[in-house]
Amino acid sequence: MPSPNSTLQPRPDPTRSIILLAVAGFASQAQVRVMDSLLPQVAADMHTTVGVAAMVVTAYAVTHGSIQLIIGPISGRFGKYRTVALTCAIGAVLVANLRDGRNPGAARAGAPCHRRRRRLGHTDLDGLCR
Repeated sequence: MPSPNSTLQPRPDPTRSIILLAVAGFASQAQVRVMDSLLPQVAADMHTTVGVAAMVVTAYAVTHGSIQLIIGPISGRFGKYRTVALTCAIGAVLVANLRDGRNPGAARAGAPCHRRRRRLGHTDLDGLCR
């Protein structure tokens, strides 16, 4: 029985945390499922059939599932919020460094390539620089 002099700390309301984690979980799984609708475009870009390109979705799903075995213990050690914040920051930096999502190498050589294309008179700057 607590003594009358001790103060009881009220438990914080977990509603906000639950809502934020639910939104993050939804966004995470939505990005997994968005690949399905992109499959015809991936197949066209790879000059192959949708069936062969479906291996991309399988590889992504296996990688996404496997990383849970790594992230789980990390979030247990350092805390879920710190882990989510750190991985979001890493993801934002990686995405910000990709200027052309079709060609990750274009992130490094994108600007000089586009200047070269402009100097040569090309107006279509959406194409891949080779």
